[in-house]
Amino acid sequence: MPWALIKNNFKLMLRNKWVIVLMIVGPIVVIAALSSAFKEMMKGYAPVRDFVAGYCTEPGSNWGESVLAIKEAAKNNGIELREFNPEDTSVTTMVEKIFRQKDAAVFVEFKQGSYHIYKQKGEETEAGVLEYFLYQAIHSLGQTENNNGITREVQIRVFDFPAAPRPDSKDYYGIIEIVYFSWCSVIIMSPVFSSEKKNKITPRLKASPLSNISLFIGKALPCIVFTMLLTLISALVSTILFDIKWGSLPVTLLVMALSIIASSLFSIFIYNLLQNMAVTVGVIFTLVWIAGFLGGSFETYMFSTTPGHIKDLSPLYYINRTLVEYSTAGSSAYLLRCLIYLAVISIVSFIFGLLLADGRGKKNQ
Repeated sequence: MPWALIKNNFKLMLRNKWVIVLMIVGPIVVIAALSSAFKEMMKGYAPVRDFVAGYCTEPGSNWGESVLAIKEAAKNNGIELREFNPEDTSVTTMVEKIFRQKDAAVFVEFKQGSYHIYKQKGEETEAGVLEYFLYQAIHSLGQTENNNGITREVQIRVFDFPAAPRPDSKDYYGIIEIVYFSWCSVIIMSPVFSSEKKNKITPRLKASPLSNISLFIGKALPCIVFTMLLTLISALVSTILFDIKWGSLPVTLLVMALSIIASSLFSIFIYNLLQNMAVTVGVIFTLVWIAGFLGGSFETYMFSTTPGHIKDLSPLYYINRTLVEYSTAGSSAYLLRCLIYLAVISIVSFIFGLLLADGRGKKNQ
């Protein structure tokens, strides 16, 4: 292990006081600004989207072919009307089961001369959209009490099913901005890269008995450890100031550790590829901004209109979603995919970064 090189790189990184301040204070300032700006939106915003509405028709009712016309009109308005058969159970029991299994966001029962809309907590927007749509559809079809005996009577029945928990603005931005800034670790390494370039240290190190892996570790390890330290300090201060709820501590530490390892190795790989500190910082910051934009670092990923397959390209989306869901729900289906994604980035960045460093070293000899 190249302890002398590691110690020297630590000293170089400690000289850049403004970078240290930025990595600690930057997330805190952004958390305060964004959590305040989006506080009300995170409380009450509900996205309008295409959704499934279940329905059943009471035997002997006079809706007939009108339901087919309503289904076609609903499809054109982003509502999929899906028929369910209560069979030997009551409609209420069937609706409860449908809501639990998330087979439909809202339900309508077409009865003799009326219809009943069933809604659940967390899906009030969809219930409102369906109610308005049915009113307009029936009105346009001319289905009034004087025509086939159908009225526009609406009865709303509310079932108290727990909706998927959502974080408040402080918890959300308190988590994801810590993640975002940890991916900007390339600026921590700027004194090391600048010193190597200025003093032509790399050719000298290549002439030493140290292996290429030792030289690479001599850069990567200080960057990883120092980024972890600054991120931890910033997270602790943010948690104290904003009372951020992080969820499972072991999972949070594991994800954050792998995230910082991946970001540090990726930054070193990009520098070895470009061999220019200014360009490297520009490229890394641009890529991190794009990943953050897709992954919910600015607009929350829950309310984003970005298609899912585009979000999946961003490592920050997996990290943010995993940590936020552990904070709110205590678990996340994205954990395994997040860990695999970060492991792949780390391994690929390490291998190609090492190969590039070896190639540059031979060229400079």
